[in-house]
Amino acid sequence: MKSNPAIKGLFFSASLLLIIGVGVIGAVLSSLPPSRVSMSDPALEAATNVYFDDDAVPYIDAQNFKDAAFALGYVHAQNRMWQMEMQRRLGAGRLSEILGAATLETDRFFRILGLYRLADESFAGLPSGVRGHLQAYAKGVNAWINANKNALPPEFLAFRHRPEPWRAADSLVWGKLMALRLTGNYRDELLRLRLLERLSAERIDELWPGYPTDAPITAAAFDQTGITESSRDPLSGQLLGPGPAPLGASNAWAVAGGHTDTGGPILANDPHLGFAAPILWYLAKIKLPGETITGATVPGVPYVIAGHNSRIAWGLTATQSDLQDIFIENLTADRPGYYDTPDGPAPFQVREEAIGVRGASAIPLKIYATRHGPVISPVRPGASTALALSASFLTAEDRTSEALHNLNLARDRDDFLSALSAMNAFQLNFTYADSDGSIGFYAAGKVPIRKKGIGFFPRPGAGGKFDWAGSIPFKQLPHYFDPAAGFIANANNPVAAKDYPYFISRDWAAPYRARRIDGLIKGSIRAGTPVTVEFAAAMQADNLSLMSRDLIGPMTDFEAPAGRLRQAVALLKGWDGHM
Repeated sequence: MKSNPAIKGLFFSASLLLIIGVGVIGAVLSSLPPSRVSMSDPALEAATNVYFDDDAVPYIDAQNFKDAAFALGYVHAQNRMWQMEMQRRLGAGRLSEILGAATLETDRFFRILGLYRLADESFAGLPSGVRGHLQAYAKGVNAWINANKNALPPEFLAFRHRPEPWRAADSLVWGKLMALRLTGNYRDELLRLRLLERLSAERIDELWPGYPTDAPITAAAFDQTGITESSRDPLSGQLLGPGPAPLGASNAWAVAGGHTDTGGPILANDPHLGFAAPILWYLAKIKLPGETITGATVPGVPYVIAGHNSRIAWGLTATQSDLQDIFIENLTADRPGYYDTPDGPAPFQVREEAIGVRGASAIPLKIYATRHGPVISPVRPGASTALALSASFLTAEDRTSEALHNLNLARDRDDFLSALSAMNAFQLNFTYADSDGSIGFYAAGKVPIRKKGIGFFPRPGAGGKFDWAGSIPFKQLPHYFDPAAGFIANANNPVAAKDYPYFISRDWAAPYRARRIDGLIKGSIRAGTPVTVEFAAAMQADNLSLMSRDLIGPMTDFEAPAGRLRQAVALLKGWDGHM
C-alpha cells in the first residue's frame, strides 16, 4: 500500500509543532524557581540559604545583613526580573529601547525629570554601610542573571532581550518613582491654570472644598513646643480639602497593648496602591543571628518597606503632601536661551540626550532646566514663557535608602526616630509599634516652606516671591506617641490640626475611611472587647462604604416614575452600604 503524501505532511507538521511546543514549555518551566536554594558565591561572607514556603514566600537564612541583601537580590531576580527591568527602565527613560515608539513620550518625560541621573548621583552621598548593602543586592541580582542567561523569563524571550547588569542606581530610582507616584499634584496646578481661562480663582477654589471640621485628624494634639508663631505663613496651613480622586490609597492603625487580648500592641497596614500584574509588593522573611525582619519588599529594593523585626513594627500611608510647584518662567525677550530671575537674566541649564528606539533611529532630546527645576513645557522660538517643576525629590541629596536601611535594623523608638530623620526626598506617614508596648506616628520627610502662598496655582518664577525657603524641620513634623485614646489611625486624612503653622497639603483624602477605622476601634474599646489580630484582619477586609450611606439619601430623594428607574431607586434605598 502506498503512503499518502498528504498524511505524511500532516504528520510531519504535527510532529514539528509538538517539538516546538515541548521546547517552549520546557523553556518556560526552566525559568521557574526551585523551592530551595543554597548559595555559594565569592561575594558572600558565609553560607546563605533560601527556601520557599507553600505560599512561595522566601525565607532567607543569612549570617549577616549584607549577605541577606545578596540573597534577596537573587530571589527578586528569580521571581520578578521582568518587573525589575521595566521599573528601572521606566525611571531611566529607556523603555523604547525594548518596546519601540509606543513608549517614546513616557521616555521623554522621565528623561526631562532626570530621575535616574539623580539616583545615580545620590549613591555617592550615602553612608558606606548603605552603599555596601546596595552593592551586595546588585551582586545577588547579577548572580541570578549570569546563572540563567539561557533560561530567562518568557517576557525576555518574547522581546528577544537580555537584561544588563544590575546597578545600585537601579535600586535607588524606585524611591524617585514612588515619590512621583505619591505626590503628583503638579497636574492639578496645571488643571487649575487652564480653568482660570473660564473661571475666577474663587470659583475654582470651590471645586476643592475644605476638609470637614468634625472629621478625624491623625496627630491633632501633638506637642508643638518649639514651633514658634514667627514661623507661620498667613497664607498657609489653613486650607484643607480632599483633592482629586486618588489612584491608590492606604490605611494604617496601631492599638496599644492595654486594649488587646495579648497585652502587646497590634499594628495593621494595607497600602493598596492600585491593581497591577504583578503587584508592587513581594513578601519575604529574613532570618539573621538574633534578628528576624519580615514584611513587604519591592523587587529591585534590598529592604523590607513595611513590616517588622523582632523589636519594632512599622506601616506606611501616603501623607498627600504638596511637594511640587509649577513656576512660570519669563523668557528674556532680547536674549535667546535666557530666562528672568531676581538677579537678572540667567541661561538655561541645557543637556542633550538621545532616546534609543527599537527598530528606529535614536531620537535626540534637548533638556532645559531653570533654578526651580526641569522645564516640562516645550521651549520654542518666539515663546514668552516656560513651565519649570520644583519637587522635593528632584535632587541628588536623596537619603530614602538610608532611612529604610536603619529602619530595618531599629531596636526601639530612638532608633526609629533616627532612621526617619534621614527621610528627605518625599513624605510618608509611619505608624509604629514596639515590643515594649509603645505605639506612635510620624509624618516624616522633606516638606517645603514657601516664601508666599501654598502652591495651589502655578506662580511667577522671575521675582522669587514664591520660591521655597527651606523645609519643615524634622522635629516639627506632625508626630504622636502613646495617645490617651489607646490607638492611632491614618487613612490619608490630615496629619495635623488647622492651627499647625506650616502648610503640608490641601489634597487630603475624603474622611470616610478614617471615620470607619476610628468607629470600629472605638466601638471595640468602649465595649470593653479586646482587639485581636483576627479583628484587625477583619477590619482590613471591611467593605462598608460610609460614602454610599451619605449619598443614597440625596440620590433617591425624588418621586421616580414606574419602571426600571423606580426599581433602581428601591434597590438603592434598600442597600446597607456594603460593597
